[in-house]
Amino acid sequence: MALKNFKEMLGRKMRPIDKCLKSLSLSTALTPFFISPCFAQTAASSSTVSLPQVEVVATSPLPSGGEEAAKIPALVQSLSSQAFERTNSPNVTDTLQQRIPAAVAIDINGNDFSQALVYRGFQASPVQGTPQGLAVYQNGIRINEAFGDTVNFDLIPPQAIYRSDVFTNNPIFGLNALGGAVSLQMKNGFLWQGFETQVMGGSYGRVSGMFQYGKQVDNYSFYITGDATHDDGWRFFSPSSLERLYADFGYRTPDAEVHFSASGANSYLGVVGPARSIRLARSPFPANSPRTRNGRLRAISTCAPFSKDIPTAMTRICRIVQPMSRLTILRVLSV
Repeated sequence: MALKNFKEMLGRKMRPIDKCLKSLSLSTALTPFFISPCFAQTAASSSTVSLPQVEVVATSPLPSGGEEAAKIPALVQSLSSQAFERTNSPNVTDTLQQRIPAAVAIDINGNDFSQALVYRGFQASPVQGTPQGLAVYQNGIRINEAFGDTVNFDLIPPQAIYRSDVFTNNPIFGLNALGGAVSLQMKNGFLWQGFETQVMGGSYGRVSGMFQYGKQVDNYSFYITGDATHDDGWRFFSPSSLERLYADFGYRTPDAEVHFSASGANSYLGVVGPARSIRLARSPFPANSPRTRNGRLRAISTCAPFSKDIPTAMTRICRIVQPMSRLTILRVLSV
């Protein structure tokens, strides 16, 4: 009898403990359903990694593959087409001077349109006899003239430039690149689409106009731009006229891309040279006698930046043929 009473008393005391154990096991079983979304959200947020911006530049004059700028053992400074648009200047050298440290533009011919580029003491000048130390490439084609390695920046329309890379000395850019090289990648229908026109006017009879048009249809592209500028000059007998045209037709496949481009330019730049003091004593006008610098450019080129799957020999052949397809006629007169 005593044993039976003891069991009943022990059962009454164990009932609350059983209820607590059952509720604890139930809450333990339901805990993952309520906590798992929190863990999943934390895991998803921790898996998001923001990568730094990587700037890729060309490792050769050819407009093909590139490499990270941080992996190139030289200083590389790049400009986009927006930098040339903000300058609103008909000169390529003005934008390089404003945006590239250590780059200076000099009116070496006494005219704002005919400038020389000085980069770290080395020059790319339109004047014969200047020790040239910079190589300039346009779409992988060396535009230093064959005679004297002079560079006529006035024949390049700045609105047609899509990207500009300025390198320090690099032997891959060929001769007279001791001070560095300037690589200009021009626009095409794959890179720029739309229509834009602009007309400006200013003091001393300056009037200028520009247009550009680009379009892509499937695997074909077309781009054309032209500009014209006239300036009477702030001195006597120093008017200037500049006309430039650039066009590009492209076709691409998953493995290759081919572009045919044509350039044309005419420049009539009035310059003023020094005069002896005896002539100045007679009249100021002989000091401003008419002197002009005339330039003409007619160029047809082709470029085929193949992908890495195409043998490199094809790229090398393309690189050799490109300069041969460029025909430049430059005429300089002084009266």
